[in-house]
Amino acid sequence: MLASLATTLTAGRAQAATNVDLRAVTFNSQGGNKWGFVGSDLLKDADVLALQEVNTPPVDFVSDEELTWLSNTGDTSTTSSGLPSLKYKVYYGKWASSKRSRGIGGKLIYVSILDKGLWGLGGSGDDEDPDTQKNTHAQKSMAVWVKDAVAEKFNSRQDIKIVTPHSDNNRWIRSRPAVGVRIDGTWYFDIHAASIRSGSTPNPHAKALMTAISEAVPNEPWRALGDFNSDATSFRSPVTAHTYYATRNGKPDGEAVTTQQSGYPLDFMVANDELTDLAVSVSSGSESDHRPLRFAPSSARECSSDWTNKTLYTAAPLAGRAAESAEACVGPDAVVSMGDSYISGEGGRWQGNGAVELSYRSRQGSAFGTDRAAFNCTGSGKDEVCDHDPKRVYGETASGNEMCHRSDLAPIKSIGDILGIPAERRFNIACSGATTADVTDNPFKGEEPQVKQLAKIASQHNVKYVVLSIGGNDLGFSEIGYNCVVGYIGNKPCSTKGRADIAEKTRGIQEKIGNTIEKIRTTLKDAGQENSKVILEGYPNPFPSVDNNRYPTTPLSWARMMSGGCPVLDPDIDWLHDEVVPGLNWALAQAAKEQKVIFLNPQGAFTGHELCSKSASQATDLNSPRNPPKAENSEWIRWIPGLAEWLPYSQGDKQESIHPNSFGQQALAACVKQTIINTSTQSEGYFTCSGSAGATPDQVRVTEELEETDTYQPWGYEPDQQPLTQERDEFDPYQPWSYEEWSQAPNTRLSNSAPPKALTDAAKDNPELAAMLNALRENSSGPPASSEDSYETAERRARELLDAEDPGGE
Repeated sequence: MLASLATTLTAGRAQAATNVDLRAVTFNSQGGNKWGFVGSDLLKDADVLALQEVNTPPVDFVSDEELTWLSNTGDTSTTSSGLPSLKYKVYYGKWASSKRSRGIGGKLIYVSILDKGLWGLGGSGDDEDPDTQKNTHAQKSMAVWVKDAVAEKFNSRQDIKIVTPHSDNNRWIRSRPAVGVRIDGTWYFDIHAASIRSGSTPNPHAKALMTAISEAVPNEPWRALGDFNSDATSFRSPVTAHTYYATRNGKPDGEAVTTQQSGYPLDFMVANDELTDLAVSVSSGSESDHRPLRFAPSSARECSSDWTNKTLYTAAPLAGRAAESAEACVGPDAVVSMGDSYISGEGGRWQGNGAVELSYRSRQGSAFGTDRAAFNCTGSGKDEVCDHDPKRVYGETASGNEMCHRSDLAPIKSIGDILGIPAERRFNIACSGATTADVTDNPFKGEEPQVKQLAKIASQHNVKYVVLSIGGNDLGFSEIGYNCVVGYIGNKPCSTKGRADIAEKTRGIQEKIGNTIEKIRTTLKDAGQENSKVILEGYPNPFPSVDNNRYPTTPLSWARMMSGGCPVLDPDIDWLHDEVVPGLNWALAQAAKEQKVIFLNPQGAFTGHELCSKSASQATDLNSPRNPPKAENSEWIRWIPGLAEWLPYSQGDKQESIHPNSFGQQALAACVKQTIINTSTQSEGYFTCSGSAGATPDQVRVTEELEETDTYQPWGYEPDQQPLTQERDEFDPYQPWSYEEWSQAPNTRLSNSAPPKALTDAAKDNPELAAMLNALRENSSGPPASSEDSYETAERRARELLDAEDPGGE
């Protein structure tokens, strides 16, 4: 019998050695639903997957097709004692694990073995197969999965076979069949032999299956893999020399590795010819009493780290091996940006800032060539008229309830092909207004938490980098900006009351950022991507120092609002420039250091291009869509159009204020790009990105800082220490001061815009000036409503009155 089987296995084909070219994996899932493990750990290492004891199909198996010509519910065969044959139905459809297979899809052939009560009546006696004899329900079904990439020419009518031995008077028709698929001319059969092993004696059902396969596909190459319920060593000799299994010493003649808890090597592969360039490995991780086995070309990458006992069968020379694609284990490479508006692309509609004092006239056009959403323009200068569509910049996130404002030039979109990753795989899931909780837990603006969006991307792609910018909204950037503009209008520095509150919030930011990074890493790890790198990006300074502001503060000068679009008082500018932004970056740096990720500090990236910087300028009526402003001369931060969109000098959306415009986003992209270049061999470190006046966005420079230089404390004090400057409690900029009191104020820069006594006296006889001062004192949120030029008129009138009252300027 053994000799005749060996003859059958080798008959009909020339026995030239055959190189293995596909990865085949077998796994007995012990009668349970182990589809999660199969999807997360096995699909990435397989082109063909043979599964046994899969008693239910996967819940997301898409199959509307029963292969009725393969199902045998109408079979009338019986055993010699009249028992009806085992019955099964065959289903065919698409399946890929939705959790962690990284988008590796394929076709699944599911052979559902029906309950014993549905096989039919008649006959007598016990079944030789214990599984059939004992199990009246939950029969041990089988499945074969074929990866899409190798099944392009797969034909379900021609390339699937179900083989049942009919030898020995139908002895085995009540035991499981072999399930075969043909790929590129070679058959792969899934085997689960009857549980009738006896020591080292070869399993008779397993032998009968090999004979039946040989007869079913004569003159064609085939391989059978699975649970043979037979000792691998005894099956190699005397049944067939073409038996392949893993050994303890990694050599074909070594002791076979046990693959089942019983201590036997029951899982292996048999072929009808000699296989070369073959590596057999056993997985050390499994949720079953069986261990998965992998049969692959010797040069094939092992995508999981769990494969052990690699055993080589005549490895091919290196020169003869085909190079394997980097996508063999995972989906295509990708990068992802997450977080808030500073990385989503908020403000990207604008390339520079149009002259603010003319903005209420220019907004109907292209704002002097700065509005990238403008098109179909006619006329020029302040008389230009255009159509506008913010979707040209922000896509579907331009309007509606979402308004995440993901720009086409957002940093992740503008890093270029430094990693060889095209724009469509540079994913931007950041959203304007997001906090750390919106990244980790909360749905936001109609979208899932960003970590859930990341999980979906990671299930289909190999995520090389995640770039995260978050913390600004936890600190309250928008509220800070609003309060400082109100403070400018009301001549009451927002820093007076805001300093203590912001210092307290800054102390809590570090923990929130650390938790966010941990959840991102957990999400990546669950996708099997432990090697993805995280870059935590800080925030650039939007304002220059007071000394570098091109609009010095003078009594009742509204130039910063009406000309510059930077209505912030001197003390607040220095507070934001020297304390708020550096303080937040300090907290982020500490979190990055603690989490051992890369920190990118772009605090000085916009140097010389901040809002109202002396070395930057606005676009003028000489600019247009055909002659846009140049980045090297422009501001890289969107100016503040006002506190409400209805004001005559507003442009675009208020939420775009104090955000990197398209030039700024390209500069941040250059920061990220250089950081990626500098971290090709490391996954943590502290990097700074610096710009300069007259430079273009791509001329920013990234430098790695050594921890010994204390760059993790980039400002003059830690948040729990006293601030650099303090104001006297009795100082009240709302009160009219005399010139003597004015000049003796504890902080001249803080008080130099307080109304002097001469001006308040002059207002007694001038209702217009009195109304303006009342608006200041009442903390007005907008200009007097007399006319669109009311501020300019009021300022001019005030100066006339001041000169008349005190020509000497004292």
